[in-house]
Amino acid sequence: MSRPGSHRLLAWVAAAASALAPAGCRDERAAAPGSVAERPGSLEEWRETRARLDATVWADEVLAQEHERTLVALWDALLAAERSGDASATRAALGQVGLRELRVGTPERSETLEHGIEVLRFSEPFETLDPEAWRRRLEELATTLLPAAQRL
Repeated sequence: MSRPGSHRLLAWVAAAASALAPAGCRDERAAAPGSVAERPGSLEEWRETRARLDATVWADEVLAQEHERTLVALWDALLAAERSGDASATRAALGQVGLRELRVGTPERSETLEHGIEVLRFSEPFETLDPEAWRRRLEELATTLLPAAQRL
């Protein structure tokens, strides 16, 4: 036995399906106008198109990916150093960051919080460090700050 009104619902669904069917039955082989002509024909043309788009449309994304690779490599190296428990490996990871120069300010104590926590702000004069100077600075910090922190 069928429910009252179910025939009407079935008829409505059948009518809707038959009305929409032609929209889904178009020739799938027909490409959008102009799309075939715009497609590169050879592998070299594909590479040239990709390079042109990477330099223009996707330039910001390409730059972001370069920065991301550096940060991921640093994170992985710091994680490995932490797992090994070797403080010199941590300094080595920080010292090997691929940079041309690093600009650091002079630390100024701005406030002291509860539990002896000191907030430092960095301001002028700024110093620009090349990679070797950055590695030396890390070693200096390790010999001056770490022993003080370990005494706490």
